[in-house]
Amino acid sequence: GINAETWDPRGIDTSMSLYSFLRGFFRLILNIFFSDIEVVGEENIPREGAVIFCGNHANQFVDPLMILTNCPRDIGFLIAEKSWHRPIIGWFAKKMKSIPVKRAQDGASSGIGKIESCVGDILKGTDTQFTKQVQVGDRIAISGLEEVTVKEVLSASELHVTPALEEPLAEPKSYKVMKKVDQGAVYSAVWDSLKSGFSIGIFPEGGSHDRSELLPLKAGVALMALGAMQKHKIKVSIVPCGLNYFQPHRFRSQVLVEFGRPLEISDELVQKYTTDKREACGQLLGEVEQALRDVTVNAPNYETLRLVFMARRLYKPPQKLTPEQHLQLTRRFAKAYTKFGSEPKVAELSEKLMSYEEELASLGVEDHQVVRLKSTGRCEALGLLVFRTFYVLGWFILAIPGAILAAPIGAICKYLAVKEAAKALKASTVKWEAKDVIASYKILVALGLVPLLNIAYGIIMAVVLNTYWYNPSVNWIWPFVLVIVLPFIEYFSVRSLELCLKIVKSFPRLWLCVVGGKKKDHVQLVRAQLQDEIRGLVEELGPKMGDEFFDQRVIAPELVQKSKRRWSRYNRAEDPFQDVM
Repeated sequence: GINAETWDPRGIDTSMSLYSFLRGFFRLILNIFFSDIEVVGEENIPREGAVIFCGNHANQFVDPLMILTNCPRDIGFLIAEKSWHRPIIGWFAKKMKSIPVKRAQDGASSGIGKIESCVGDILKGTDTQFTKQVQVGDRIAISGLEEVTVKEVLSASELHVTPALEEPLAEPKSYKVMKKVDQGAVYSAVWDSLKSGFSIGIFPEGGSHDRSELLPLKAGVALMALGAMQKHKIKVSIVPCGLNYFQPHRFRSQVLVEFGRPLEISDELVQKYTTDKREACGQLLGEVEQALRDVTVNAPNYETLRLVFMARRLYKPPQKLTPEQHLQLTRRFAKAYTKFGSEPKVAELSEKLMSYEEELASLGVEDHQVVRLKSTGRCEALGLLVFRTFYVLGWFILAIPGAILAAPIGAICKYLAVKEAAKALKASTVKWEAKDVIASYKILVALGLVPLLNIAYGIIMAVVLNTYWYNPSVNWIWPFVLVIVLPFIEYFSVRSLELCLKIVKSFPRLWLCVVGGKKKDHVQLVRAQLQDEIRGLVEELGPKMGDEFFDQRVIAPELVQKSKRRWSRYNRAEDPFQDVM
């Protein structure tokens, strides 16, 4: 079979017609799975020359498809060799010009004994056999900690590793040993491909994950770019690709793809690469990491990410922002929270935001709906509630037949995807819940299950017709028509139910407008006060962020002027936070 040593784009069926067909096919699939795909920064993509597309890896097999279906360049992604040999995934990978890579983690073995402590760059074990199981260059993966590389095997129970670990172990932990892999053949294939003007795609985090921030980057992308420039005397651009998903594992969720400005590698850095590879690669890798951070949203955990999203929603003005502005604003709030999160004012505001979020959940409304509570009168809300109830009922009735037929697909896809996620979580040391594999397996299972199930429905129809209405001249036509039409019926049902769900989400807001009372007034007061506090903090702490606050503000200051409400008229007993803190 083909592997990294024998890979050659000319030796695989890479005809433009097949590649274009598959790209169009996957674009259709992704537009069915995701309700909205926004693309920003397409003008940053070089139209010719050697390019390495470098993305964050948050959604397993969906990530490369998301980039190549929204990019005008043909791209061959590096793919794990174990995936290359899978029946369905491997076939598509070969046809899409992918390059197989043997990864150390794919051959990881459980370590003998346990890691007892990590003091700086020295790992100490209990009942370990490092002299027999570990060699210089191997990597050690300890659950919950950064992977380390073995510099020296000191004894059966001690290793000298890099980088030094800063967090001490609270208890002995199991570990995995990942043997050093010679990737010389992969680099040669990549360098030759870049020389021919072929674009390469890579995820330098090394594997997909569901964390809220980037993992430490592997040096491969730097070695590929600098090696190609040194060996073939060509220019190589690195384009950062930010894949920003909103609940990536959910069907009909949203995603924003951002192509950042290409990194141009200087001749000086290539010259440094010839004399000091480690230093040159480290420098370029730092630039790549910063470029990726500039097109993604990073936070230490999901709780922080929720606070960042809430703060952004409250800060922004009523005017509609572009997807790019939304993303820039979110990134800056995340960056500011990382820098100022421990300050008393920010910590106090965070508590208020969490309380506000809890109040919204108890009322069943979302933040953007609170703004409309004041503008919707009681009679208008009651009329809308009645009208929308019948409107939803009508669409729901139309969607029932297709929904029933598609129900087995949804149930089986979810079951198998969750099962695969549990398997991936067990094998990983970096995943939190392994949600990054769910969307991929939902799509893979559906690709095989939808045609099979619809063919089964056609066979059932043929059996019924031949049993109760024997007419050979037409009995074969209707089952065939059913198999062709069913996907459209099922898709119509999905879109109808999606519409129903969006409308149903407005019911709690309308009901709150009808019943009115203190709850309605209270949540509006809380929001207005939080909005004032956030805007005030931005003006106070923003200048400490540097030039990007003054020279590159996403929203002009005059658009976010503080509310004219006079909160001083409320005494302590009427403090809007009194009932929610």
